[in-house]
Parts: sequence; C-alpha cells; structure tokens
Amino acid sequence: MAFTGRLLRHLGTHVTVLTVLPAASPAAPRTQAERFLTASARTLEPLGVPAATRLGEGDPEAEILAVLAGGAELLVLGVPLPKADGALSLDGIAGRLVERTGDLPLLVIRSFPEMTT
Repeated sequence: MAFTGRLLRHLGTHVTVLTVLPAASPAAPRTQAERFLTASARTLEPLGVPAATRLGEGDPEAEILAVLAGGAELLVLGVPLPKADGALSLDGIAGRLVERTGDLPLLVIRSFPEMTT
C-alpha cells in the first residue's frame, strides 16, 4: 500500500478504496473488511493522498465498474497469485476488467492470502 500511496501522491489524485463481500455476508467478515478499509485510508493519509472508502456487496466486477463510472484515472487491482509457480494470471474478474475498462491505466498489485483474510 505504501508504494501505491507514493505513486498516487505524485499523480495528485484522490483514491477510493473498495472491498467487496459476498451478498449477505456474516458480521465477522464485514468487521474485518471495515478494519481493512479504515487502515487503508489511515495509511494513505500521511502520504498526502485523500482516500474515501467503500464496502460493496455482491458482484465484485459490478462494484468496481460502479466506482469507475464516477470517473477514474487509474485502476489499482489486488490480484492473488493462484498458480503454484507464482505466475500472475489475469483470468476471471481481472481479465474482464482489463477488457471492459478500455484505455484506463491498470496497476496490478500482488495480493497475498493473509491480506485477504
């Protein structure tokens, strides 16, 4: 997050940090997601990057596209490395977002399992 924050500071932009939970998620994952969002905004603030947070439910792709519809200069996407060899795969949501966002710049950040739990 620190590298991304420094990059965003140099771009002079604001950020929306989005986490999407499955529909009707229990309280524990919701609380954990809220803590993640709060910590993310707190990390970006000292770097001079204004950050809004948003907790979505349901389809992650639809939630991301809804945020992008408000105007975006860059999409930063956390993508896990599902393959045993550590290779990055842009299958699934990541690949569809690349196709659907056209010329919007995309920064892919490797997310680790412990970051998503």
